Amino acid sequence: MADSGDSARIRPTTAILRGAFLACSWTWCIGMFLPVLLIHDFGLGGWLVFAIPNVVGAAMMGVALRSRQSADRFVIDHPVWTTLFSWVVLAFHAFFCAWMAATWLTIEPGATYELPPGARGLAIAVVLVILTRPALVALLALSLVFAGGIVISRLSFRSACATALVLWGVSIGVVLNAASPVAGEAALSIPAMTGSAAVADLLWIVPICVFGFALCPYFDLTFLRVRRETPGATGAAAFIIGFGVLFLAMIGLTLLYAEGVARTWRLPAMVAAHMLIQMIFTVGVHLREITEMRREPRALPGAVGLVLVGAGAVIPIAGHAMDVGLVTYKSFLWFYGLLFPAAMWICVLGGLRQRVPARLRLTLFVVSVALATPMFWGGFIEKDWWMLAPGVLIPISAPLLFLVVRGPAPEASASGV
Repeated sequence: MADSGDSARIRPTTAILRGAFLACSWTWCIGMFLPVLLIHDFGLGGWLVFAIPNVVGAAMMGVALRSRQSADRFVIDHPVWTTLFSWVVLAFHAFFCAWMAATWLTIEPGATYELPPGARGLAIAVVLVILTRPALVALLALSLVFAGGIVISRLSFRSACATALVLWGVSIGVVLNAASPVAGEAALSIPAMTGSAAVADLLWIVPICVFGFALCPYFDLTFLRVRRETPGATGAAAFIIGFGVLFLAMIGLTLLYAEGVARTWRLPAMVAAHMLIQMIFTVGVHLREITEMRREPRALPGAVGLVLVGAGAVIPIAGHAMDVGLVTYKSFLWFYGLLFPAAMWICVLGGLRQRVPARLRLTLFVVSVALATPMFWGGFIEKDWWMLAPGVLIPISAPLLFLVVRGPAPEASASGV
């Protein structure tokens, strides 16, 4: 019997609520900060090259997996990749939260302030003392994000969807409030059309954005959750609304603060609030999925471990200002620009799985990622942008060249990795 949920009728309220869940679960430290770097280098064109493949790739995942059964089967067949994806998301957010707090939310130790008398002055003095210690600020921010994430992880899926819509509205509100004119001058502004790098170099970034954003969404357990809970036309509408409208609005907020942040490397308070809100939700929904995948009653031990990892990352970063933090941030992008999309392309996609045994696919994956990693480093870290194109071409072409040279194996395995 066909699933009764696989109906052609769209339920608008459900589609909007679940679209909000998707938008907030995908508003990561990538969507909130990578456009800042791209806008700094390329101006408005950098944002477009980031946004278009991101929105289209994420939305198409929901269209490609049209039924509850297809999403269930993907989770069952690929538990290692999907769980690893969520753990890397959590580790990335632990790092980014610590870095953001330690680098951007602190004040100079030598600064002097006039304090009001009494208890209020004492409270302000304590806060100022805390804000001069990057590691302490980072620990407080990490505690807030992961404590809030644990609360989100305990919500039911329906409650999480409603919460997402509220948090989406709060984020839009606080950033637009920060962008409103103060004393006749806007605090935030739209970036210039061009940046510090040549516009032609954007062509080298397009392939890696398309490669990453077209294939990474399939490993996201929160996306798979929405598809499993919302099959049929309503689910497809949730993905289209969630990414084509709600998520697009979220990454559109970066247009307001990117130029100022890239120029000063300081975060306006309202922008920091927006980032913290979205990190809490993303951490929470991924903790929930990991808990269900591993069938553990509590996610707290893993959360505490990630907090410690994030706190440890602050030690070198706090002493080296932005440099170490930027390299670490860009290094995390290796997972989403190379590792996970290469895994999807080589190890998971059905055509290759039917023609090449699992062990050979894994070998091709490891070798191609190893060969492409220096290209990724040269492109993103050293800003030799042309290197990104061959870096993407290696994992894409490796299995195809293998089939041309060797031909299909006589007894190919269809098992997943």
